Amino acid sequence: SRDHPYKNIGKALKKAKNSTTVYVAKGTYKENITIPKDVRLVGGKKMDDVVIKGDDDKPTVTMKDDTEINNLTISGGRHGVRVEEHSEARIVKVSIKNSARDGVHIDKGSRDKKEEVLIDKSVIKGSKMAGIFSERRKLIVVNSDITGNADGVDLVGGVKAWFEDNRISDNRGSGFKLVLDGTDFWSKDNSIRRNGREGAEINSYGGVGNVGFKKASFIDNKRYGIARITRGAKSNFTGLLLEDNRSEGNVLGNLSSVLRIQ
Repeated sequence: SRDHPYKNIGKALKKAKNSTTVYVAKGTYKENITIPKDVRLVGGKKMDDVVIKGDDDKPTVTMKDDTEINNLTISGGRHGVRVEEHSEARIVKVSIKNSARDGVHIDKGSRDKKEEVLIDKSVIKGSKMAGIFSERRKLIVVNSDITGNADGVDLVGGVKAWFEDNRISDNRGSGFKLVLDGTDFWSKDNSIRRNGREGAEINSYGGVGNVGFKKASFIDNKRYGIARITRGAKSNFTGLLLEDNRSEGNVLGNLSSVLRIQ
């Protein structure tokens, strides 16, 4: 209860049953936690009211199926957040920072809504690898800031994704790293600025897929705004769709020729 709370988050989660919401009092908690199936974890009115600091040998927060984290700060960990295989998860108003590997690491799942991962109104920064890494599954990222990571967003082939109104900036590598083959990636109104390599790196192994950027801003990236890269014996960029984008100040140009890398 509010008057007699558990001493740490992990103890509360061990007692949480289906459809339970665990409310966390303001403070800093030094622990790595796993959220059980069908449980919500909610912090304070502001993201930094509740801070969870994890050890780097495992994720700070591991999310099982039908779970949600809301209004928290997550610091450190092997990954800041790991979403397990075939798990539907919601990350809302969460600050994820200084992970030893990925800020959010999403294991494989189906591309159906029942295994969708939603990231909304969140901040992901300072990861030593990708801000967001996802294997094949369905992913929605909206209204979020992905900044100061090694790469901003790294998605393998076969992902089904929607990105809208995000700011992907000042990452040391590329803002986006995408594989076109088997992918359905669509986006609108994203700002992709000042990344250390490409604004978006689009890789093709010759298979079909769709990657679409609409009303995006590719500004002041240190290489190309968009780089098209062939990784196999042949490439197929017919599924790269660009509409009403703004591109300027990218050091090597706004759109590369097809670059072959073995």
